[in-house]
Amino acid sequence: MGRLDEDHISSKMRAALGGDQSAYRNVLETLVPTLRHMARRIAPQTPEDIQEDLVQEILTSIHAKRHTWQQTKPILPWIYAIARHRVIDHLRKEKRSPKTVSDLDDIMDSIAAPNPSVELQHDIEQGIRSLNTQTEAVVRAMAVDGKDAKQAAEELGITENAARIAFHRGLKKLRVFLSDYARERP
Repeated sequence: MGRLDEDHISSKMRAALGGDQSAYRNVLETLVPTLRHMARRIAPQTPEDIQEDLVQEILTSIHAKRHTWQQTKPILPWIYAIARHRVIDHLRKEKRSPKTVSDLDDIMDSIAAPNPSVELQHDIEQGIRSLNTQTEAVVRAMAVDGKDAKQAAEELGITENAARIAFHRGLKKLRVFLSDYARERP
């Protein structure tokens, strides 16, 4: 999934609001892969057809609200706000909820944020490798593989509390590593 291009989408939406049906179709087609990715991340155990329903609900809301977008402002935050509200409505309707509201915020932020560059991925990997063995294993299990503390603890043969502590300490060390590493780079 590629990063959405603010300039491309906003210019196409301006054209669409001016009556260009081709531009409007382009906007919606450009959004679909990102919305599908979001649906998979938010509700991974949900059947694919239900995930697709969520995507269609978001597209329908964007269509219905397109006249509310202020053309002098960025379009992506407007789209993400609509998507977030539709996701919350969908989860309520399905009587499901994300693990926590902050999980939903993190997912939305990760979708809105640019994809990390290859260099950044390399830097993060190098930072993870700089951790002690147990902390590295916990960080990989929880941050990379998406396991919760209980699953990581069971897999690694440690207590859930030890997994939580190792995870938070690992993230703190990783933050310091990346901060120091960024200062050293030209």
